[in-house]
Amino acid sequence: MKQRWIKPVLILTLLLALLPTAAPGAVTAQSDGWRVTAAMALEDLGLTPPWLQFAPDGHHVAYGGLDVLCIFDVLTAAEQCVEISKESGYSFSPEDYFPSLRWSPDSSQIALVGVPYKFLRDTDLGLLDLSSLELLPLLDDGYTGNLLVSDDTSIASIETQPAWSHDGTMIAFEQVLFMLGSASMARIALLDVTTGDMRELTTLPGETEDKTDAGSTVGMAWSPDGTTLALSLRHMTPDLESDGIWLLDVESGELEQVLSLQQTADLLEADYPQSDVYAAAPLSWSPDGARLQFWAGNPMALTSMLLCFWMNMDSREITRVELPAHPNEPEGAQFIYPIQATWSPDGSMLLVAAREIEPIPGEEVVQLDPTRDNTAVSLYLFDVATGDRTLLGHLPLVPAPMFVAAWGPDGDVLIDGYHLKLEQP
Repeated sequence: MKQRWIKPVLILTLLLALLPTAAPGAVTAQSDGWRVTAAMALEDLGLTPPWLQFAPDGHHVAYGGLDVLCIFDVLTAAEQCVEISKESGYSFSPEDYFPSLRWSPDSSQIALVGVPYKFLRDTDLGLLDLSSLELLPLLDDGYTGNLLVSDDTSIASIETQPAWSHDGTMIAFEQVLFMLGSASMARIALLDVTTGDMRELTTLPGETEDKTDAGSTVGMAWSPDGTTLALSLRHMTPDLESDGIWLLDVESGELEQVLSLQQTADLLEADYPQSDVYAAAPLSWSPDGARLQFWAGNPMALTSMLLCFWMNMDSREITRVELPAHPNEPEGAQFIYPIQATWSPDGSMLLVAAREIEPIPGEEVVQLDPTRDNTAVSLYLFDVATGDRTLLGHLPLVPAPMFVAAWGPDGDVLIDGYHLKLEQP
């Protein structure tokens, strides 16, 4: 496998925008079930993807700059902003596998970590409460500056991959300590948001005292029942056996590997033998706890295919999100591939946005945004129990973060740089 350098997703998006798109078509009936009843491009509201993070409620968006973090409600067009001090070290540039912030399950709070490994700056785990717009440090190491700590009195504590428990009381994260230019072994820890108590759960599989890789956790998701953390690991130097998806028991700290990086590569090898696999990440647990959705591939490698899967948590059976095969695509290539996915509130459906490099001949075009004249993205709804796939319609390709989408309890959806209303008769 090739070494992957983290780059902004915008590069890939702009390259894809130069490829052919479908001609516009008339709006037609979608299906007798779920329907998209409204579509609004976020850029029409003044929001510019991909520097956006979507809230679970499907209508709040967070975005930041060098000295500010803002929250925008798509339904009311209300914006709230809070100043961010430069000393905090926070940055909000887009990253495929290292989110700079995470929304709480009820969309009322945000955990912040920035992107410390991109700019090698110390950051502390922080919390923004939307009711007060007060930014609080949850973990403060007392150090500010470069991660290459050179004095013998300072310790920089770096937290990444914040993951909220579904009751909003706990945040899990990877933590690494830096001192005198060296890093400790990475560990997974929990923080009680109310009391401030922290508990270490485990160090990472594949790490030893003489082999420490900060930032090896590239995906983390908490099971809805609060008993298990799903981790996706990818060491700086890939470890085909130790890297992959692990389940971590929150009570005991015991680890169980359910998919190795080699097995992840094998999932692509059969159909796409030239694919570069960076990780089995990000991860998303279905709201009913029955399935774990994950991605496989490398979004920055132009030769790599990007595929979406879900794992049945009882049987460990893995199902690939099957998109239509294009009759003109050559062997080993994808003309239609997934770019974002999100679970329905009850976990029975998976909504997938797919990039169409070329329209399928004879396919009915359902234009969801008639104000724009291309349909380069198709929206599919998958019934995970039956595997049935429904085409909801088409959207234009606009700059949008890879992987990231949200489906709220009231039918609000944020996906492909759009806010949609998704309803069922």
